[in-house]
Amino acid sequence: SGYLVRKLIWIPPGKWYDTVQGAWIEGPKTVELKYGLNDIPIFVKEGSILPTLTLENFIGNSAQAYEHLNFLVYSDGSNDSQSSMKMYLDDGYSLDYARHPNKYKPKYVSAEFIIADGKQSLIAELGHAHGLKSITFKFVHSSSPEGVTVILDGSKFDLPFHMVPPTRTESAFWTFSPSDFAIVVTVPTLSFVPDKLEVVLKNSNYALPNKPITGSLRRLKEAKSLLDQVRQTPGSNVPANAKLIKAASGTSACLLQASDPLSPSGSTFECLLEFEKNLAGAVNEVNQLCPVTVGSFRLSLTKDLVISAQYQKELLHPSSPIPSQVE
Repeated sequence: SGYLVRKLIWIPPGKWYDTVQGAWIEGPKTVELKYGLNDIPIFVKEGSILPTLTLENFIGNSAQAYEHLNFLVYSDGSNDSQSSMKMYLDDGYSLDYARHPNKYKPKYVSAEFIIADGKQSLIAELGHAHGLKSITFKFVHSSSPEGVTVILDGSKFDLPFHMVPPTRTESAFWTFSPSDFAIVVTVPTLSFVPDKLEVVLKNSNYALPNKPITGSLRRLKEAKSLLDQVRQTPGSNVPANAKLIKAASGTSACLLQASDPLSPSGSTFECLLEFEKNLAGAVNEVNQLCPVTVGSFRLSLTKDLVISAQYQKELLHPSSPIPSQVE
């Protein structure tokens, strides 16, 4: 319908994180969800540790040395668990590993993620990853911890919290990404790479609600952008939509403030309640807009985005057969 399309998706057994919506879905079951035409639905299984590289540009990346390594950790943190990964590293610029397999010694980076005793720990073995300038650990869909500790080759350091990440730093720190409810820990390696690095999150005393705030915020911002384009037109009399502006812009700032370890417990929930009120008000505001002043097609897209920003209820089809390719 207009901007969004419906997609019927079969979810395999286990818990999976919808990277577009920003919420966990537990299978096995079939769900019907809405996605934008530019969205790429990706579901990551709980406990996954995904290593990624930060690319500086789009030309010549295959010949670049690895300088910035990222670990994405997907866990809802609700139960004690353990998972691990191992990543092969070549030299970043040659095909020696393929041309001389008997002479080239394999190099690996490994990581282990553990939830136990009220803590989340990620232990990374980096003995062969020389040349790194920074290592980032991103714990996706995680509530703000009471503290973050890094252990470098046996030495323990308590990291400071930065509400806004510094542009340049020579010290490790952690921050909160409100767009995807993620704890981000950055460790600059500078002139050395530790053989072993451990990041420990001391869990907060409340569980993070499983609500697709990420997808809702993105769609509200797109809807606001559509109306802003009309307001910037000379002679436009489209009213300012206060609730839509607050829902699209104020929520991120509120969540960022609530992520501060010094904020009282429950601040995140207060932000979510305020977001839900503004979201309901935004739906009413958009429904009252005139198609003559906004344009019928633009108004249709705006309504589609704002209404779909409301938390989607999964349309369950328990009797649906399992797709043949996964039987």
